[in-house]
Amino acid sequence: MVPLLSVASNPNSICSPATSFNGSVAIQITNQIGHLTDYNFTWYDGPNTASPLDPMTTITQTATTETLGKKDVGFYTVTTKNTKTGCTSAPATGQVVDAKIIPAIVNLFYRIE
Repeated sequence: MVPLLSVASNPNSICSPATSFNGSVAIQITNQIGHLTDYNFTWYDGPNTASPLDPMTTITQTATTETLGKKDVGFYTVTTKNTKTGCTSAPATGQVVDAKIIPAIVNLFYRIE
């Protein structure tokens, strides 16, 4: 059975990569049957599978959920393969939106004439 995915995203509210972005995309396999819980999750940068993320983001685990965390604003796509059946999902894409609060600079000095 081909895995079906649902996607949920959380916005990024941090401006500096030095403090680690906090956006994320989570996926869940929605049609798990029985004990078929061994999946590979492969993540891509962008709205398609043209640009794989670091090879370390291909994860084999015994779960039906996966979260890609510490991401800045953008689209992230994932495919999932059931390692027991060999079936691969269609790509699913989530968008991390911008929730950054940019500080406003206010001029507190004024001239009285």
